[in-house]
Amino acid sequence: MVTFNSDIDVLNYALTLENFEAALYKVLIGTNILSGVEQQYLTTFGAQEQQHVDTLTGVIGQLGGTPVKAPGSYNLAAAGPITNRGQLLAVIQMVEDLGASAYLGAAGYLKDPMLLTAAVTIHAVEAEHASIFRDLAGMVVAPDAVAKGRTPDEVITLVTPFLQAPTGAPSAPPAGVQGPVGSGTGSSTPGSAGTNPTTSTAGQTNGPRPNFIRRLGDG
Repeated sequence: MVTFNSDIDVLNYALTLENFEAALYKVLIGTNILSGVEQQYLTTFGAQEQQHVDTLTGVIGQLGGTPVKAPGSYNLAAAGPITNRGQLLAVIQMVEDLGASAYLGAAGYLKDPMLLTAAVTIHAVEAEHASIFRDLAGMVVAPDAVAKGRTPDEVITLVTPFLQAPTGAPSAPPAGVQGPVGSGTGSSTPGSAGTNPTTSTAGQTNGPRPNFIRRLGDG
């Protein structure tokens, strides 16, 4: 069961997801599967996700915490093949929906009203991203009158396959993507949330998960 011991833990939870989203955008932009305005959406939204990473990293540091480190690579093969427009839109729509619902589900854990306000502003952008990609994929843009959040437990269950490579095997890029799938953020510093930071190995092939990920995902 997910537990948050402080606002810093909640922010590092959000940063874990933002690191993944920023890395995913970089890979999808590089495939050149989309073109025109659709590729521009990827480029613009990818830059915004990186801004989310930079903002959360800075706020965590200002609060005296240690930003969770982005892994060296992600297991994007967990998303299935990404070789055409439909597959790419399905993956990015799923991830953006997940991000929006994750912010909504975790906002209530924040104690500082200023941090809650900041989290809601990011949630709004994530929801806008999700709506755009829903439209491009031919889906209902706003399926519900009231947005539904996902609990941190639900989010961690969905995102963990991307954070950890199969035992004894390197992280594999999705079909159609060449080379390693790295985070490419370069803005996070080593460590994890809480008072006992450790070096993050999530998404790499060997070693235990850091305290932050264990606390979120292991029950």
